[in-house]
Amino acid sequence: GVGPEAETGDGPGRQALGTDEYAEAQAEAEAGPGGPGKPRDESGEKEPITIVAGMGRCGTSLVMKMLAAAGMPTPGAGPPGYERIDIRDAIGRRDYTWCPDLAGGALKILGPYLYPPPPPEVWPCRIIYLQRNLEDQARSWLEYRLRMAKRPNPPPLALFERLKDEDRWIAEEKARLERTNDATLRFLEDCGQPWEWYWMELIQKSPQDHAEMIAEFCGLPKDAEEAMAACVLPKEVRGNIPG
Repeated sequence: GVGPEAETGDGPGRQALGTDEYAEAQAEAEAGPGGPGKPRDESGEKEPITIVAGMGRCGTSLVMKMLAAAGMPTPGAGPPGYERIDIRDAIGRRDYTWCPDLAGGALKILGPYLYPPPPPEVWPCRIIYLQRNLEDQARSWLEYRLRMAKRPNPPPLALFERLKDEDRWIAEEKARLERTNDATLRFLEDCGQPWEWYWMELIQKSPQDHAEMIAEFCGLPKDAEEAMAACVLPKEVRGNIPG
């Protein structure tokens, strides 16, 4: 499914900034490290940043790879699916001075209602929000954390002990994901930036259709759609996924 396009307005990200902080962040984002012309397109408009958001284990890395295959820049030295922790931490401080460097590119953010994209007055963004069948998503998180527990720096023992009771942990994780998804959708409705909402399983079921929709939303050329779709390993939908 595709979410509505939000109207420009004062969302939670704008309200989180004090007047002086906001003015300073806006001025610094306007100038950017390379001067006012660096982050703008030929028309003089700021180039939007594409935010790929979700609650993890839900296809955010996949969509980042699709955007990279279309030629959209993705920040950092690692693969496009990696989250930039330094930028996430800056967002947590409501510091948006990184925006000019990412103009025209894509950024992955997990938990966008906790780490809100810049308000539209500071920098234009387009947001792609990913969801997944909650049972599968919770089970994927469980498998991921169990893998982490076998690494040299495992998570706290208390967490590992909780993971042993799989049924209870998955039930708790599903409830957490449901709450955070609801909170995120409420945030997106008020954030003032355009956004669309996709299910990971439906992208896997029909890669070409979703490559076309994502490319149109992001203003990508039509000849990039084939490369975007080729990033997706088609799978049959499992679980109860709304159309």
